[in-house]
Amino acid sequence: MAVGGQVEIIGWLYQYYNTEPKDRAFKKKKYLESDIPAVTQLFTPDWIVKYMVENSLGRYWVDVLQAKGDPRSSREIAEDFGWQYFMPEAEQSDQISIQTNVDSLSQADIEDVTLIDAAMGSGHILIYAFEVFMQIYEREGYSHRDAAKLIVQKNIYGLDIDTRAFQLAYFSLMMKARGANRRFLTLDIRPNVFDVPESGELTSADFQELLQSEDESKQLDYLLDQFRYGNEYGSLIQLDKSVDWSMITRISNQELDEGQLSLSSIVLTESQDKLREICAVGKILSRQFTIGAMNPPYMGSGKMDSILGKYVKKHFPNSKSDLFAVFMERLRSLTDTNGYYAMITQHAWMFLSSFEKLRSVLKADTLINMAHLGTRAFEEIGGEVVQSTTFIFRHQTIANFIGTYERLVNFDSQQKKEQAYLSAVKNTDV
Repeated sequence: MAVGGQVEIIGWLYQYYNTEPKDRAFKKKKYLESDIPAVTQLFTPDWIVKYMVENSLGRYWVDVLQAKGDPRSSREIAEDFGWQYFMPEAEQSDQISIQTNVDSLSQADIEDVTLIDAAMGSGHILIYAFEVFMQIYEREGYSHRDAAKLIVQKNIYGLDIDTRAFQLAYFSLMMKARGANRRFLTLDIRPNVFDVPESGELTSADFQELLQSEDESKQLDYLLDQFRYGNEYGSLIQLDKSVDWSMITRISNQELDEGQLSLSSIVLTESQDKLREICAVGKILSRQFTIGAMNPPYMGSGKMDSILGKYVKKHFPNSKSDLFAVFMERLRSLTDTNGYYAMITQHAWMFLSSFEKLRSVLKADTLINMAHLGTRAFEEIGGEVVQSTTFIFRHQTIANFIGTYERLVNFDSQQKKEQAYLSAVKNTDV
């Protein structure tokens, strides 16, 4: 079996498992919370995963190497790593002004480079990111064993609202690390991938005996409120106020007084378990990452239930027309300034007036590359249903930057689009 094929099989099996629930849900006028995983899961083709990771994480590392004095062109560095899907930059005019902090890039350490997939599904993007991180670590002189530990502990992050998808992503990452470090499963290392939790009925009153002040109660209630509908909002949860994570950690880990086991102590222990999950995911959603890469869920606003619809209108007014566009804004906000974010989405945001405000937000960033896929980018979708595009943005304004663009709309299969893209990588005149 080809390298990476195992993960593709997990993804295909999972999509097949979801076929019946998806068919049932598509017939409904509005989707229920329980329908969201099935109707929004779409397995990302292998070549598009490689395109997104190589042109975001790979490109960032090319920037780092060049800032450290590597004299090679981006094409030469990418070829040396074997990154077939890396699209070299166009020739730039002399007027281009990049405000990149070359000093900070030249000091960059691979252990500090982070990548998030905010709707990871069964983990396809994260697994290929693991492979690219592994290549970089090897070049930096790390052993396979140390690199596998560090990638899982420090570099890769993923979130999803679907418990089964999370379990598959977790399993795939553990197996990937086990392949590079035979003792990995005995090291008690937990990957930074999570099923976004839901606080349900929890309030600060459930933790009253562990709280020390009114301020702690207010902070805890704020945090629990944000996760009230975690299974619907997922990674769209945005914490507007700062949270004292050390206080939340203290409450969620505090050992209860020894004594007779009571019903209330059992309930409190279960509440602490839930709070630990909320704390872990809340910390991730409160920070920024070097790289964002994802295939977001697609769902028009007309299909959203009232809870999700209201939340999106309130927090994402520029992109509320479709969930994929909302995630474009969210992934952008999760990405560091100077970092890259890569996505495959429906192409409607490029043209429709309903996405005009989103386009004006994106104009503050720099479009590095776009492969306009059109229809039939996903083999399992028959006919002319989804029109797609995949692209890389740099979260920074670079005046007069000349991007690269591949028009693949006229190729009528996934394989032909991939071949056409690869010929454009090799020959800039295509």
